[in-house]
Parts: sequence; structure tokens; C-alpha cells
Amino acid sequence: MTRADFRRVYGPPEWRGYWEQRGCLICGDRRIQLAHVRTGGMGRKADWTDTVGLCDGHHREHHRGAATFEARYRIDLRATASTIATT
Repeated sequence: MTRADFRRVYGPPEWRGYWEQRGCLICGDRRIQLAHVRTGGMGRKADWTDTVGLCDGHHREHHRGAATFEARYRIDLRATASTIATT
């Protein structure tokens, strides 16, 4: 992955810093991973504006089934990501 690709996928350092300060969107754990809430198509990761901070456990749970995850926690991850990225 090139430096430009990395920045497109994971965003500016301030974005990760925001999530490290805020913590996991579900439980608040500060040991977060940037979780992509949609794909970029054809096996490509979406842009950083489609990421949210999730701890390892919630990230794995999200990968097991996004619809179930969102229903369980009553959250729309795409809407959350786009709202936070534009503020």
C-alpha cells in the first residue's frame, strides 16, 4: 500500500487521534481500530470517511454481521461515520 493509499483509506492523523480520544463507539475502550463501515467495491477498502473507531471485540462482532451489529446497538454506522467526518 502506498503512502497515498494509506491516507485515502485511514485518513489524516487527526482522525485516528479523534477516535483514540473518544474511544470505541460502543463501549468507550480507548484501544481502538478504525473499522470500515462499507467497502470501496471490488475488494477495495472505502475511504477514511467511512470508518469509525471500534475496540477489537466490537470490530470482530461487526465483521460477523453488520446488520445484526447495528440492530443490537441501535446504530447506523454509515450515518455516524459520515456525520462525524464532516464536522
